[in-house]
Amino acid sequence: MAGQVVEWVLRVLVGVVLAAAGAAKAFQPEAFAVEVDRFQLTPWLLSLALGYFLPWFEIVTAIALFFRPLYLGALLAISGLGMLFAVAVGSAWWRELDISCGCFGALVSGRVDAWHLVSALLFVGVGSALLVYQGRLRSKAPEMSSKPS
Repeated sequence: MAGQVVEWVLRVLVGVVLAAAGAAKAFQPEAFAVEVDRFQLTPWLLSLALGYFLPWFEIVTAIALFFRPLYLGALLAISGLGMLFAVAVGSAWWRELDISCGCFGALVSGRVDAWHLVSALLFVGVGSALLVYQGRLRSKAPEMSSKPS
């Protein structure tokens, strides 16, 4: 029971953060594409595509957290987004780029720093922990018996 409460709280927290981040960027995709391009990891056309795609992917992933058939996919997406962001932020921090993370669009500014890397790794950790928890629940579920035809 306590595990289910923790799982629910984590789902809500991650869902709210992802939905807020996506919503902050969804209606200004070109501005977000510029933020992506400042990481100097992708060519402009890919940055532009990511500017349009990532905010909506974050929103859809946040919604998917609350639909059981989509839940495992949402957890994989969260872990993947966290890893992608950790690599991008870690690279920018290592190269001492003076850029904003672009996480929440124009709502939040500030130079990429260690906190951004930690928060990305937290997303990976939460997504992975929820995947492991979900796997344990499934392994404890009673086997479905098949009836002969």
